Amino acid sequence: MSGKINHYLSRAALALAMTAFAYQMGVTLSTYLKYAIVAIGFPFPLDYGEGPLLDQTLRMANFENIYRDVFSSPPYTISNYTPLFMLMQVPFAWIFGPALWYGRLISILCVFAAALFISLTIFTFTRNWIGALTGGLLLVAFPYIRQWSMFNRVDELALALSWAALFVTVRYVGRTDDRPLPKWGFWLAASLFVASIYTRQTYALAAPFAAFLWLIFGTHGSCKSRIQLAAKLGLVVGGITIALFLVINAFTSGGFYQNIVVANINVFYWQTVYLHVKEVGESFYPLLILAGLFLLIERWIVKERTQIWPLVIFYLLAAGASAITIGKTGSSINYMFEFCAALSLAAGSALAWIGRLKWHGRTWLQIVILAALSFQLSIMVDWKGVDFYDFENYLTSRTAHRENAARLQQIVKDAPGIVLADEYMGLIPLAGKRLYFEPFGFKQMSDAGMLDETSFVREIRDRKFDAILWYQPMSWPAVAERWTPAQRAMVLSSYRLDSIIGDVYVYRPRKN
Repeated sequence: MSGKINHYLSRAALALAMTAFAYQMGVTLSTYLKYAIVAIGFPFPLDYGEGPLLDQTLRMANFENIYRDVFSSPPYTISNYTPLFMLMQVPFAWIFGPALWYGRLISILCVFAAALFISLTIFTFTRNWIGALTGGLLLVAFPYIRQWSMFNRVDELALALSWAALFVTVRYVGRTDDRPLPKWGFWLAASLFVASIYTRQTYALAAPFAAFLWLIFGTHGSCKSRIQLAAKLGLVVGGITIALFLVINAFTSGGFYQNIVVANINVFYWQTVYLHVKEVGESFYPLLILAGLFLLIERWIVKERTQIWPLVIFYLLAAGASAITIGKTGSSINYMFEFCAALSLAAGSALAWIGRLKWHGRTWLQIVILAALSFQLSIMVDWKGVDFYDFENYLTSRTAHRENAARLQQIVKDAPGIVLADEYMGLIPLAGKRLYFEPFGFKQMSDAGMLDETSFVREIRDRKFDAILWYQPMSWPAVAERWTPAQRAMVLSSYRLDSIIGDVYVYRPRKN
């Protein structure tokens, strides 16, 4: 009788834990969708980096080369990323003209695509839908993902493509049983890996590394055959990536290398890494503990092992190594995307593994884990991070002051000549004009001694620009972070403050 009572109690408790988790996940998803609707419907820039990407999209739509081989002559812009995300937006630009909504829409859809492929990957190994769905949906809950995917940025597409590649690898490339594998699986996986790299070049590390090692240590077959398959995938992905690099670099007269490699060599600060490590430890410790226990107990304590364990540990290690690059000047929370995906993979895998254990106490353990994940979700919903202290207020503030953005947009449209801007650079391509100057990237290269700013400073002195829009919030010295001392001094001596619109100071040329 006591056994039946315990059985019914455990089932009731499990149902309650699953309900609590589903409720927290519902709150998280509704919050995300609320942000998404607001972001897609807002016609003006939400982030500094949206402007350069929209400008590059419009240049490509006009069949212009976005990877120039010189930075010392106008336009003073840098194309930091490989081109696939911008290429995807070109048809939208042809149909709808300059806009930010289609880039944001692609980013948001790609978050759900990445979540789907994480779920499918977990299910491929475990056949457990609870763990698979949990792992996938957790990705959407991460504040880093939730915030950054509201912008017209490359990272979400790169993450989705890398996870599509990982799913195809574990489902159709590596042998985990005796089922026949289609030959197209190998080439599809390789193509997806290359596509992710040509969306954002940093995606050449974590996912390909995890796939390579999983093929060696996590699949069936002889040691020789596993090594050969892994080496073949590595050589094909690496070979295609290098071949495309050489072709594009030759076509752009070396500009591709200059933009995506040389221009990305910025100063590195370990203090920034420490701040984010501290933040992750303080905010996501339930997931870190769960991942650590799964990696430890599954392999060295409990005999019931899973085939997903090697993929989890290799991807987690590689994603952690990739996240360290957040210390580079100009880096932000987008450098944490793969680490978020790794924690989601680990959590979903752990829950699915426990569901398959032949142990009478597994139900109670599932209850504890679901309760911990519900607590983690509550932390994520109310999270305040290093980069955006309160994203809801940030988004609300930007969208609530759309009349200020509209006034700035009108200034850009009405200017007969060139307008310079920083935070609101996106207003320039939205007005159908081309960016002339990208402040932050130019400053980093100037500070590193990689280019001479003399000609540009001379243009400021000669009052070449009809207006200069400086974003000067109270919270941080944006102008000093984005403009060199020589540029700032020349603007203040050659231009006068004409008006202040919100946080933006509008400067006009002084009269002689």
